[in-house]
Amino acid sequence: MEPAAVATQNGLANAMHLVAAADLAGVGYGVAFALAEQESGGRNIYGHDRGGALSTADGGVTVCGQSFSKGTTIPVTPCNAAVFLMMVASGHTSNGIGPAQITFPGYFPFMLQRGLLPWDAVDNFRFGLETLRSHKNKGNTWKDAGTAYNGSTTYGIELAAKIKVWRARLRAA
Repeated sequence: MEPAAVATQNGLANAMHLVAAADLAGVGYGVAFALAEQESGGRNIYGHDRGGALSTADGGVTVCGQSFSKGTTIPVTPCNAAVFLMMVASGHTSNGIGPAQITFPGYFPFMLQRGLLPWDAVDNFRFGLETLRSHKNKGNTWKDAGTAYNGSTTYGIELAAKIKVWRARLRAA
């Protein structure tokens, strides 16, 4: 079974985008699918961080002519991503964007400078995977790389466990 089929069968969205990003980032599919599961389920969406730009955690959001009620998920589009990037650049609290849920405001100009579009699912996930891989390349375990990626030890532990599960699924396929 192809990796994208394994991802889809196990609940991840945008499986072909995840596979393409993993290939571009030079990261194995088990790692890529674990990060996708941990962050967004592979969906190209905004996170629900309290106080975050385009987050519906605290209330409804209207952007680019569309209204989203409190607690709903906003899909990432080029139009609303332009609004999001302007909000963050002007000092609004950042929020996760895309399948990798990129949040750190300093990453957005860096991505654009590299020709990677934060709203594009493949580019977003590729950048997230490259960032995670850079933490791993410092001699860290995947747990430590996940902790550095997110800033939470619990996140790192959960990511490392998911990597093991996804690798087993891929081997079994």
